[in-house]
Amino acid sequence: ALCLLENRDSWHDATREAEHAIHLEPDSGFAHYARASVLVKRNQFEEASSSIQEALRLDPDQSHYHALHASILAQQSQWPAALDAASRGLSLDPEDTSCASLRALALERLGRKGDALQQADAAVSRNPDSGQAHAMRGWALLQKGDYQAAQISFREALRLEPTDEFARQGMIQALNSNNFLFRIVFKFY
Repeated sequence: ALCLLENRDSWHDATREAEHAIHLEPDSGFAHYARASVLVKRNQFEEASSSIQEALRLDPDQSHYHALHASILAQQSQWPAALDAASRGLSLDPEDTSCASLRALALERLGRKGDALQQADAAVSRNPDSGQAHAMRGWALLQKGDYQAAQISFREALRLEPTDEFARQGMIQALNSNNFLFRIVFKFY
């Protein structure tokens, strides 16, 4: 199921495989995690949330399960809950780049700019090859008002992961922030 996610045309097959894995082994946290991953790609966040919560109930000590849970919550703009999920994942594995990046994003969206930048810098230091970490750093810098540094972070994120839509959106905002009127509108929102 996870391999099939790489090809958008195979998402239906990925869903079928994940559900078949749950049928074969309903007490497997990994099977529920795989199903949640598939459902996230298909933008079915309510069902994905149920699946990842079942995975966490069965196997609560997997930091990457908490990272996926934080990601689902973030995509639903549930920032306090996303912060909690990412923090729980980091308590299990302080080196988990996904949890660190998602924690930085949640802090940034909750208005805690300094904490967000500190968390993002730490994630980039631990894993300089993570496009996600660089993208989160870019968003934190953007919120701080450092548009040039944000562009550098987004550029690096896109170099590492050229199809990352989150980094692409950040780069567009960072480039638009060179315009004074856009900066005022961005700060308002």
